[in-house]
Amino acid sequence: PLLVLLLAGVCAALSALTKIAGVACLLALLADMAWLWVVRHDAGPAATRASRAGLVSLLLGVGGALVVVLGPFLVLAPSQIVRDVFFFQLLRPGDGIVNIPARIAELTADLRDPITLLFAALGFVAISLWIWMRRLAGEWWVVAVWMFFSVLLFTYSRSFYQHYYIQLAAPLCLMGAGVSLIPQLVRRVMPASTVSRIQVLGGVGAALLALVVLPLLGAQWSGIVRRTPDRIFELVGKYMNNAVPPGSPVLSTDEQFNFLAARPPSHNATGYLVDSYGHMISLGLGLNTRDWGDLWSSVLRGEHGIPTSAPTQGADPEALKHRGDVYGAMLRPEPQADFLDRASHVPLIVLHTTGFNRLTTATQKTIAAESLLVEQKERYSIYRVEKAK
Repeated sequence: PLLVLLLAGVCAALSALTKIAGVACLLALLADMAWLWVVRHDAGPAATRASRAGLVSLLLGVGGALVVVLGPFLVLAPSQIVRDVFFFQLLRPGDGIVNIPARIAELTADLRDPITLLFAALGFVAISLWIWMRRLAGEWWVVAVWMFFSVLLFTYSRSFYQHYYIQLAAPLCLMGAGVSLIPQLVRRVMPASTVSRIQVLGGVGAALLALVVLPLLGAQWSGIVRRTPDRIFELVGKYMNNAVPPGSPVLSTDEQFNFLAARPPSHNATGYLVDSYGHMISLGLGLNTRDWGDLWSSVLRGEHGIPTSAPTQGADPEALKHRGDVYGAMLRPEPQADFLDRASHVPLIVLHTTGFNRLTTATQKTIAAESLLVEQKERYSIYRVEKAK
């Protein structure tokens, strides 16, 4: 068991480091082990030692994963990793579906995920009854706590888009497995003489449930097998392959283009552009230039977006209109100047639909004036930089 808890700590920490939604699972495991330590305190020395050993094993797994993954970054670039990860998450503006009721409504707006939601609801009812009766097995308690923390992140995260719904899939599916607890629950709460009657009613209920599930299953299956590929990345990737030799950096507003074409991203004094969205927000918020006191003051004031101390002189009027959202940060002079600097050091520039919104009109005009438009479609434009200039 201790080895399992050690590995669970490693996996939970790696999950949290990969995506903020993984923090929910990590918190659930820590909360469960801490709770067991507390409730078993009066169960005798042996039970207390076992609970303490389990919690220590879990913490060792978490700590080991954090040291291995974050250690090199904290040694080589401690300031940058703290600014670009920790303060970025605390100070970033909201984006996507910001309204909380809209997030919940969107989850059930159509039949994209009906089976998951249906069985998750049934499982939630079953597990809730077990908790209410105080007869819940430890492993199911963890799932319930995991679901609780996932819903908190789902509801109150600063940034949210439709594809984030997949983050609820793991705890929801496990919650749906809680339906298997219903027969045991019935045997525990009902007299033996009525169990057979309940079983008959359960069979009827299962049949009725099947009548509901089958149409939903058809709707969900059609959504899975119906392919709707976006060919923009394929088309632009092929063009990049033919336009520049291997090893030549390309400046793009979506790094999927570079990945599919096997071309390195642009590089300048602020580093490689591996995520133009986050990079431009970071520059707009001034995370790399502000002193630590200013950063902590913004955190304590609950600021999310351009700092109130940021000068407005020289800022694009469109950026000032979006002062409270991500575009207000991306359209500031610093990220625009950084993008133009990169544009002067690459042979090819790719701007696509979403990327156009990250650039001011002045920046787009400068790129058009200092490079040659070689390919223009409805959703993207490709420029070749004239090195002679």
